[in-house]
Amino acid sequence: MPPRYHNGAIVSAAPMGAAPLIYDDDGQVEWNRVWGKDDPDSPFCELALAGGPPHRGELLEPVNPADIQADWAGYGRVLAELTRGIQMTTGLRTRLSQAPGWIGVECHSEVMAIWLLRAIVVENVSVRREGAVL
Repeated sequence: MPPRYHNGAIVSAAPMGAAPLIYDDDGQVEWNRVWGKDDPDSPFCELALAGGPPHRGELLEPVNPADIQADWAGYGRVLAELTRGIQMTTGLRTRLSQAPGWIGVECHSEVMAIWLLRAIVVENVSVRREGAVL
């Protein structure tokens, strides 16, 4: 891992812990404030992309379609919150996917989509790409 990430400490390959959640006055998570609390000029951790540990220990995969069928309302709530979080943290537009369990993220270009796909894969999160949309 590049020296700038070491900060004089031994680097562990164990997955990183979750960031503490920050809530607004209505009790909703302020996803855009969760990361970067310690360094607003560099809000996102790029350790996995730089060769460090992923944030997730196990692969996060899309939900099983049978689970969606069993709880449409719950799936809708999760989908809405994930969409809200993606939009707040990236500033990118999202779109509903025809495939259950997926959310489309509209990147500015295919190059951006490829870079973001790689950054997501090393965090142990399933991702796919169709042109400039993840």
